[in-house]
Amino acid sequence: MTSSPPARPAGVSKTFTLVKTLTVAAIVVLAPLASLLVVEPEPFSAAPPTVAGVALDTVVARLEAVIPEAMLREDVPGISIAIVGDGKLLWAKGYGVANKATGAAVTERTVFRGASLSKTMTAYLALKLVEEGVLELDRPLIEYTGEAYIDDSRIEDVTLRMVLAHTSGFIGGDATRGQIVSTPGRHWAYSNHGFWYLQWVVEHVTGQPFAQYAADHLFSPLGMSDTSFVWLDEYAALAARGYEAGDQVAQSRPARANAAYGVLTTPSDFARLVSAILNPVDGDPSLLGPASVEAMLTPQAEAGSGLSWGLGWGLEPSADVDYFWHWGWVDGFRNLVVGDFDQRAAIIVMTNGSGGLHVAQDIVQVVFPGEHPLFPMLFAGGD
Repeated sequence: MTSSPPARPAGVSKTFTLVKTLTVAAIVVLAPLASLLVVEPEPFSAAPPTVAGVALDTVVARLEAVIPEAMLREDVPGISIAIVGDGKLLWAKGYGVANKATGAAVTERTVFRGASLSKTMTAYLALKLVEEGVLELDRPLIEYTGEAYIDDSRIEDVTLRMVLAHTSGFIGGDATRGQIVSTPGRHWAYSNHGFWYLQWVVEHVTGQPFAQYAADHLFSPLGMSDTSFVWLDEYAALAARGYEAGDQVAQSRPARANAAYGVLTTPSDFARLVSAILNPVDGDPSLLGPASVEAMLTPQAEAGSGLSWGLGWGLEPSADVDYFWHWGWVDGFRNLVVGDFDQRAAIIVMTNGSGGLHVAQDIVQVVFPGEHPLFPMLFAGGD
């Protein structure tokens, strides 16, 4: 178990004692000390940490009872989770194995394929470029590159807002860069290809490979030391192997960034990104300000089934709480993040098994009980 939030101020109790005149051997006290009246202050006791209004210890105890049974039921070899409460990382733990062949245990530093959790990182970087005046949300992206990404005049209408809200009209196709199949800005359709276009634009305006730009401007400033869009040497010892229906899948070792679903990360690292969202700061060189975060978590498009999409995040309204969420799904790995901005809480779940989202559903019910329409959508699709 690890906990890495800044320490709360702890109360310090000082005891003042009477100093009495002592005579030892040939030492003679020339003047006796006066007795001192001492009042000992009441020690300051910090409130115990909570997650969405529930004591952290209670939440952890419930998770410890739920997770092993759910992993066994869904045949998931390993899980790593992190809990954000009061706007900061409070608790993280690994369960099961990262590699069934070696029996290596999942720890807080075990690295998973983040899959489409990548999109939330890409969105954060893009919105920071908006704050810096490099990009604009509603300006056609083609104006930043001077050349067309695909041979379709509709590319001239695609904006950053459309890409982040999945209304760009991009989908996959025979062409590597995809194709536009609907009028940009009109319909919601989940799109990896739109984020690949955005990656291309970011590389143009920054002059850096996307992986390096993300490392310099997001991962390093936030202390996400185990996160990268490309394979790092240390991952040989840290990376989990993925399993699909119990069978091990080939290990991906990317040499080039994939802004849509290529990141390698840990729940603890991702919790630092969530904490940055929950604690926006105006004028910070790395953190988004409150206005940008508000835009990120404001519905931009209806996604069906009572869900909507913001700028990079799925949004799930309920009677009492509006959740932000995203999932990741690639062969051998299933991940889920669900957060509550108002209560400054979130749960991050990463797994190396194809049944991982079913386990994540049980975990979310512990932290955020109630009906979640996001799950029927998840179980119907992939990344």
